[in-house]
Order: sequence, then structure tokens, then C-alpha cells
Amino acid sequence: MSPLYRFLLFIAITFNWVNYASAQQFTLSIKNANKLVADKNNQLQITAGKTKCSDLIVTADNGNISRDSCVFSFVPTRKGRTVLSVAVKTKTGTQKIGDTVLYVEEPTCNPACYVMGAAHGQIPLNKLMSARRLSVGFPDCNWKEVTYFVSRYTLFVVRKSELLYTQQFSGNNPEFDPATLDMLGKLEQGDEVWFRSVQVIDAGPARYVSELKLIITREKEEKEEEMQGDVVTKIISRKISLSDSALTPKQKTAQRDSALTEILVNKVLAGKLKAYPARNYHSPTPLSKTEVGKIVAAEADTMEVEDLDGTVLKKIIKRELDYSQLNSFKVLEKWKHNLKTGKTDVTVLCIAPVKNYYNDDGTFFAFEPLFWVDYPEAKTILDNYDAKHPDVTFEHALWDIYLREQ
Repeated sequence: MSPLYRFLLFIAITFNWVNYASAQQFTLSIKNANKLVADKNNQLQITAGKTKCSDLIVTADNGNISRDSCVFSFVPTRKGRTVLSVAVKTKTGTQKIGDTVLYVEEPTCNPACYVMGAAHGQIPLNKLMSARRLSVGFPDCNWKEVTYFVSRYTLFVVRKSELLYTQQFSGNNPEFDPATLDMLGKLEQGDEVWFRSVQVIDAGPARYVSELKLIITREKEEKEEEMQGDVVTKIISRKISLSDSALTPKQKTAQRDSALTEILVNKVLAGKLKAYPARNYHSPTPLSKTEVGKIVAAEADTMEVEDLDGTVLKKIIKRELDYSQLNSFKVLEKWKHNLKTGKTDVTVLCIAPVKNYYNDDGTFFAFEPLFWVDYPEAKTILDNYDAKHPDVTFEHALWDIYLREQ
């Protein structure tokens, strides 16, 4: 065979190989998922006809790709449009088979699965106290399965639907302040600690978690009951609502219902009624007019809005207290039960108008008392209100629960 013939034969074989390679198509499938997610190890299975997997070369313009047999591990570093290129090794180098356009989604996460190392749900009180700060773990999320700290959140303490305490935290992994630690130390079995508007740091771009809920567990403490002879005395608290009373007609009277709270506030601000701290009903020192004014003052909310040029601006919005929504009260009573006769005497000690809080979807979250007023001192005001509003009276709402049980 002449050298020229051998050369022409080599060219023909090479041409046919290149033609074969360039004519191939490849198939791609995502294992165990139907989408690609940034910062996650996405498993891709790529094949190209009869070409050996070891001869395939796969590259991307977003992130890194490694191979284990026919399975390629693709870790994109950003969301959005991504071009994946597939080539095959040839005797002379590489030959491109083709490109495919993929779309990578931003990692999303459900509420964190564990908080401060405890399973999402219940947490021992001593663990919450010793942690001294909030840390969030995401073992079931699409991004790094590690524990993160936070830069911002709001803490709520709720007991039987009553909001006992709230505090905002911000900074680089902020610790609980002394007031919060003091509050946490007083928690009881079954109390709820909520963390809302949580901003996670060190997880790529800052990420938000809507809310986290922990239920406190601790050894139950026996509560002492005052007992004299055959009479047992207990202090009982409960919540009532003027609009919920079964004794009132089912009609829209929200505006008139809310007037009672407004009347009580105005009497306190006018110095005609004493108000006491919501967290200490037996305090001997009443609140000042200035302190009450702050309780009912307009609330300021800070919102982040994006300008047309992409600049993030902070906007402060003030919300006045809506008395039309304040138609519920917390009531504190002293119960004396005679074990011998079976008779129970109920004395109303004090009442507190309450403010309800709602979730973003409109469902009830918790309520918070504004302040206490002595029931005997406020009785005249309540009687005057009931006389002017016979269809929706405080007295009916107060005793409705007992009348229903008869």
C-alpha cells in the first residue's frame, strides 16, 4: 500500500468518526428530582448512543460537574439559565455533541426542622436557656445541611393563646438579652416560644424563614392551693368577648362593642380610673398616663421597598390602634369552693382589654392584655355602658359561660 493511499484511508476513517460523533444525540435525566436547585448536588444521568460514559465530557457555565460512571454530579452556584455542553473524546481530541439549556431554581426551605439542636416542636427549658441564642438547622432543605445562625428575628412567648412577651433581635448572631432570659426562666410546661421573621446568615444570600415554633417541656411543679378548713381558694383567669356571648342577638355591633375599651382608655387617661401593668395585676403602683399613652399609641412598622433603580429603601408606616377590633377582655377571678357543701363563690377581681394578633393568612395567633383595671372600681363605668347597650352587655358576656353550663 502506497503512502498516499494510506494517507487517504486515514483521512476517510477520521472523517467518518467525526461525522459519527457530530451526528450523535445525548439524553439527560435528573435523578430523584424534576428540577435543578442551586447549591445542591444534583445528580444527572447522561448518555450518548453507544459512546462510553467514560468518553463523555460535560461542562457547564454555572458551577462544577464531576462524574461517577454515567452519573454526573452538578452543583450550580446560582439560579437562572444555565448552558450544559456535552462532548466526546476522539482520537484527535474532543468533538462537541451539543448543548442544552437548563434552568436552576433558588433553594427553598420549609420551616426549619430543628432549632438550637432540638427537634422542631418540643425543647427542654434548660436547653433553650443554655443556648442563649437562636440557631437554625435545615436537614431537609435543598441547600447546605448544616446549622446556621441568624441576624434578625422576633421572639414571642405564648401561654394558652396569651402573648406574654415579645422582643426583637438583630445583629451578628445576637444573644438573648437579660430580660428575655428572665422571661424564659419563668416558662411552664406547654408554653410556646415562637421565632418569626427569621433572617438566616452564612447561607449564601440571606434567607428568611417565616416562623419557628417550640413547645417548652419541663418537670411539672405542683401549684399550691390556699385551703382553709373545707374551703379551697383559686385564682382563675379567662378570656371573654362581647361579640361571642350567646345571650346577645347575632347582629353586627362591632363598633358599639369596641366602644367599651375606648371608654376605659379615656377614663384612665383622664385620671378617673387607675390602670395596672398587664404582667403584674397585683402591683400596688398604677401606670402613669404617659405609660398608658405609650401602650395605646400608634405602632410603627418598618417595611423594605425596592425603588425603580433597584435601591432598597426602608419605609416607616404608622398604624393607629383600631378600637373596633378590641372587643375582648381578660378576666381575673377568685374562686372559693366549699368541699363540704359543694358551693362555689366567684368574685371578679380585675379585667383587662386585650389586643388580638393574627397570622398573615388571617388565622388567630395570640392575644395580649393592655392593662388591668380593678373590677369594683370600674363597675360603675361597666354598668353605664350596659345601660346604653342592652343588646351587648359586659355583664352578659362575663357570666355567659356559667349560664351555658346550667
